[in-house]
Amino acid sequence: MGDAISALDQGFTVTSNGANGKAIKAGDTLEIGTADGEKNLTVSKDGNSIKYGLNRNLDLDSVKAGNTTLNNAGVAVDDGTGNVSKLTTAGTTVADSAGNNASYGAKEASLKDSAGNTNTSTATGNTVADSAGNSTATTAAGTNVADKNGNSNSLTATGNTLADKDGNNTVTTASGTNVTDKDGNSNNLTATGNTLKDNAGNNTTSTASGVTVADGSGNSTAVTATGVSVSGGPSLTKTGLDLAGGTLTNLKGGDITAGSTDAVTGGQVAEVQSQLQKQLGSVGDSAVQYAKNSDGTINYASIVAGNGNTTATIENGKVTSGGTTISNLANGVNASDAVNKGQLDTLSTSLSSSLTSVVAGNGQTFNLTDQIVNRNIDSSNENSSFKTYDKMGQTMTDEATLAQTVKKMNMDGIKYSHTNGDTTRVNGLTNDSSAGGVYSTAIGINAIINENARNAVALGVNTSAGTDAANSVVIGNNSSVSGTSSVAIGDGATASGTQSISIGT
Repeated sequence: MGDAISALDQGFTVTSNGANGKAIKAGDTLEIGTADGEKNLTVSKDGNSIKYGLNRNLDLDSVKAGNTTLNNAGVAVDDGTGNVSKLTTAGTTVADSAGNNASYGAKEASLKDSAGNTNTSTATGNTVADSAGNSTATTAAGTNVADKNGNSNSLTATGNTLADKDGNNTVTTASGTNVTDKDGNSNNLTATGNTLKDNAGNNTTSTASGVTVADGSGNSTAVTATGVSVSGGPSLTKTGLDLAGGTLTNLKGGDITAGSTDAVTGGQVAEVQSQLQKQLGSVGDSAVQYAKNSDGTINYASIVAGNGNTTATIENGKVTSGGTTISNLANGVNASDAVNKGQLDTLSTSLSSSLTSVVAGNGQTFNLTDQIVNRNIDSSNENSSFKTYDKMGQTMTDEATLAQTVKKMNMDGIKYSHTNGDTTRVNGLTNDSSAGGVYSTAIGINAIINENARNAVALGVNTSAGTDAANSVVIGNNSSVSGTSSVAIGDGATASGTQSISIGT
C-alpha cells in the first residue's frame, strides 16, 4: 500500500514528440488543447473523456500530397523531371520537360513549343507565329498573313490586299483589282475596263468601246470601232484619213500603173512633174501646151500653141490669145472631122464661082451678091445651104445670106470646132462640141466643156471638162478633167484632183 502511495507521489511525465518531458504529480493539473493560432483542430472534454476534432473547412498555409503542392499561390504539380502544371488565380500554365508550354487565362490562351512557334487565341481572334517571324492573324474582320521579310496578305469580307516589303501592293475587291508598285505606277482592272498609269502621268484606258492613250501633257490617242483619232491631230475613219493640216511622211512609194490604188509620195509626184515638163517641152510646134516659168516649172496660167512664140494667157477669168493659132490641122475627111482654113477657102472659092443665084422656097430667084436669099428661115431644115452651128448649144441656125453665114462661121466656128468669147453659158445635148465655160475652147466630136469650167480647153473626141475644171486642159480620145487647173493628155487619161496631171492611157 505504501508502495502504491509512493508511486502516486512520484507522478508521471508528459512529453511532446519525445521532448520537453515534465513530471505530473498528484494534485497537478494537465491542460490539453490546441496550439495558439490553430484553426483546423479542436479539443473538448466530455466527462472524464477528452475528444479531438478536425475542422471540416481546413485553413492551411500549404498542403503537399506527393508531387502536388497546395498553397496560397495555387496548386502546383511537379513530377521532378521538368513536367510542371500550375493553377493560379490568373490562369493555368503547363510546361513539359521538352520545353513546350501552354498558358490559359481569362482573356487569352497561348501555346508555345520548344522551337519558339506560338499560337495565341483571344475573344477577338487568333494569332499563329513561327520562330522564323512569319505570322497569321485571324479576327472576325478577316485574316492577315505576314512573313518574316515584311510581305503580307490581308483577306476581308470586302477584298484582299497583297503587299510586299518593297512597297508594291495588289488590292482585289468585288468591283475589280488595283495593282500599285513602289514607284507609283498602277493598273486598275474592273468589269468595264482597264486603266494603266505611270508616275509621269501617262495612262492607257481600255474599255469595250476602245482604247485611249494619254500622256502627262494632255495629249491623247483614241482607238475605237469607228477609227483612230489624235487630240489636235490626224484621225482615221472608214471615210478616210484626216491629217488635220499635218504632213504624211515616210510613205513608201506606191505602184504607178493602170488600176493601182496605191498612194504616191511627193518624190513620185515630183518625178512625174519632171517627166511631164520634159514631155511638154518637146511635143513640137503642132501641140497646145502649158508655158513654163523662168525656173523651168509649168505655168498653169499660160498656154503655148504652135511654135511657142505666141501664148494664150489665162488669168483672173480672162483669156488673152496673144495671136495663138491652131495650126497644122489636117483636112477633114469624114462627116465628123474638123476642117481647116484651106478647106474653107476652097469652099468659098467654089461657092463664088459656081453659085450665081438661089431660088427661094417661094419660087423667087435671088443673086448671091450679098443679097438675102432666105426670108423664111427654117433652122430645122438640115438641107439648108446656109446652116451654121451654135458655139454652146450644139444646135443649128439658118443664116439669111452667104455673108452672114461666113461671118457666123468666123465668129462662132464650124461644127466640132467652137470658141466661146462671151458670157453666155448653155449646155447642148447633141454630139457637137460644146464650149460651155466662159472663155473656153472645145474642138472635136462631143468635146464638152461644162458651164462653170472657165478658161478650159478640150481637144479630141469625147473629151470633157467637168464643172470644177476651170483653167484646165484635156487632150485625147475619151479623156477628161474634173479638178481645177488640171491636165489630162492621152487616150482615156483622167485628171480628177486640183492641179493634177494625167498622161498616157
